Amino acid sequence: MGKRKEEGNLYNSIGLQYLAQGNFPEALKWNEKSLKIRKEMDDRAGLAVNFNNLGEILGSQGNCSEALKWYQRCRKIKEEMNDRTDLAGIYTNIGKAYLVLGNYSEALKWLEKGLKIGEEMDDRGILVVNYATIGVIHYSQGNRPEALRWYKKSLKVAEEIGYRTRLAIIYNYIGEIYRTQGNYSEALGWFQEGMKIGEEISDHLGLAMIYNSIGLICDAQGDYLEALKWFQKSKNLLEKMGDKHYLTMVLKNIGYLYQKMDKEEEAKEYLQESQKLFKELGVGEIESLAIRVSDPLRRNPVYYGIV
Repeated sequence: MGKRKEEGNLYNSIGLQYLAQGNFPEALKWNEKSLKIRKEMDDRAGLAVNFNNLGEILGSQGNCSEALKWYQRCRKIKEEMNDRTDLAGIYTNIGKAYLVLGNYSEALKWLEKGLKIGEEMDDRGILVVNYATIGVIHYSQGNRPEALRWYKKSLKVAEEIGYRTRLAIIYNYIGEIYRTQGNYSEALGWFQEGMKIGEEISDHLGLAMIYNSIGLICDAQGDYLEALKWFQKSKNLLEKMGDKHYLTMVLKNIGYLYQKMDKEEEAKEYLQESQKLFKELGVGEIESLAIRVSDPLRRNPVYYGIV
């Protein structure tokens, strides 16, 4: 029995490694192997972990409605066990899912529940994620200064505890504030620092986001070939990861770029592919996964991910 439990734990750990790298198909495969063993053993604590991991995988791929169901199943078990150590993280994940679905009041409610436990237990890893996610809510509502304040709170704690997981994404968030203000040199500084960390820890999602953001700067500066290079780098990485959520946005950015280059056939191909993925993910949901940025140099809005 002990050996079987160890096997389930091992499979779970392998799945988490793939999840951290953004390799969602492999993460799902190993999580399901672990889940099968834990169901056989009626390991409720282990099952809760697998349910949370399923939520993480599905949420990372843009299917936040389904992710929310798994987070709630995990929450129910953890509350029954009165496991406060993990509840802070579960509440935060539920809040993140509601954020992506555009329900900001519900998102804040769950994030504040997670924040309260995280602060009581001095779980600073949770605080890093929670602060950044609250920043995203303010960003989504157009409050850039408040978003920047929360992003930098997240970054400060992350640097104090040596938390590098998803640190590239936090740098991208901060860089995006400066990019949308037209401060491209400041934005690039944050993107370059984030890219360095992302490469060191193989954070593929963080890198894909940063590549897309650098492409947007090149586009705004009229360097279309350089922009195309960065967009393609982001696209290739997202396709390798199987992340349709961000891929829809990058494909749309490439399509708009080709329109500006008067390459209508290529533009049509990429915009149609983007629209196809939008429909697969659910148009209503995916629209809330993007921030529309009005850019006077563009004929259409720019899309880039927020979570």
